Amino acid sequence: MIRPAWSWSRTSCPKSRAPIGCRSWTSQMVRSAGPPSPMKAEVGAGELPLCLIAAAPPASGQLSPGRLPAGSKDGCAVKTRSIHGDLAAASIPPSVRKYNGYVSRRRPVASAERQRAMELARAFRSSLPYCVIRMSTMHVYYSFMMRFPTGFSRQHLPREKTEMVLRDPDGKAWAALYIPSTRDRLSRGWCAFARGNCLEEGDCCVFELAGAAEFRVHIFRVVEPAVPAVRLRLA
Repeated sequence: MIRPAWSWSRTSCPKSRAPIGCRSWTSQMVRSAGPPSPMKAEVGAGELPLCLIAAAPPASGQLSPGRLPAGSKDGCAVKTRSIHGDLAAASIPPSVRKYNGYVSRRRPVASAERQRAMELARAFRSSLPYCVIRMSTMHVYYSFMMRFPTGFSRQHLPREKTEMVLRDPDGKAWAALYIPSTRDRLSRGWCAFARGNCLEEGDCCVFELAGAAEFRVHIFRVVEPAVPAVRLRLA
């Protein structure tokens, strides 16, 4: 029988260009005697856990698109381009523009919608190792480095650079480079996967290890249907 034993660690991000603060929460499930208990995460009020690891679970088992008023001194005209073609120019605040990444076009979302996406992801069960990661702005709008919880990657992933296969919910295979380091991560190829699947901040992905170098990625979105983000280009 299995009882989840939770070990929480709170880390603060190194200085980065991120426009918002970053917190990392991780947890691990281990085998022990006693009846299975429901998974729970103790986090601060109004917060959601970023990561959840399940090494051996039971077998039964914004940036909003709004334009600033014309002539606003807080805005800066930029050209934008989505993965589906060019879009009209938009007025984007400098705090967003300087990252030269992507900006969301989805409608504003409520905290209850974010919570719902996390609950659905945490309800996922598989006999294979998997981890649940909530997408941050760094994962899907700029930088594009997908970092895995250390407890998961050190136990289940190779300790050398490896070309991984990411299989999306439609069965399409995407190649991504896995780099083991102090922060094991997916690098080259992750951006194409994130943008090709229209991932947004707050969406939750379950990375299910289907083989030595293959993940099945299950996506739980905050908002349906997905809307492609816009690529920022300086005017």
